[in-house]
Amino acid sequence: MSNNYWNGLIHPVLKPDDVTASWVKKDTTGVGLLAVNKAFCIWYHGRKTIEKIEAEDMNLYISNKKKSLGYSACKSLEYCGYAGWGLGVQDLDDAFKHIIKNNGKRTDEKSTISYNGRGRFIGYGKIPNSIVNFLNAIDAARPNINKALSVYTKKTQELSRLKITGNTPTKVRNLHRRLKSILGLFPPKKKVSSIKI
Repeated sequence: MSNNYWNGLIHPVLKPDDVTASWVKKDTTGVGLLAVNKAFCIWYHGRKTIEKIEAEDMNLYISNKKKSLGYSACKSLEYCGYAGWGLGVQDLDDAFKHIIKNNGKRTDEKSTISYNGRGRFIGYGKIPNSIVNFLNAIDAARPNINKALSVYTKKTQELSRLKITGNTPTKVRNLHRRLKSILGLFPPKKKVSSIKI
């Protein structure tokens, strides 16, 4: 079964009328539905970001025969999406399949109040197990994501300070242009010699 939600082709958003489970009907705060839609938003935008990264670094993957950043990010996101175990709807993949099977409706009753948003209180309310498992996995991955982002930012700054002159070998100039294009430091069609660094 093709899963357009899992593949990031559709951004699912549930409204109160789309959920018949008691965890939303008894929750006057809206915390459960907010958490569900936030998890779906993280998933969808994560997939779109990975799609962009994969398109940009495909040439580096082909030339270096190394796994791309997009591949690594995809595997990390999918790991979070599969976080959870047991019968029923326990992970994000199960949640998407459940919604597809039920024509866009969420009927699963399994919920918890155990998610605390990395120590930040998000309000009283029941949240589906599949969403709690996904958000906990994302929270656990956050230190690694922050570390990678820090290294990426440092390397981007180093690259932007690199001096390229007419005496720089063509191979180095081409690599510099390609890396800056991937990092979004300037549009890919411009020549390096016409840009002040």
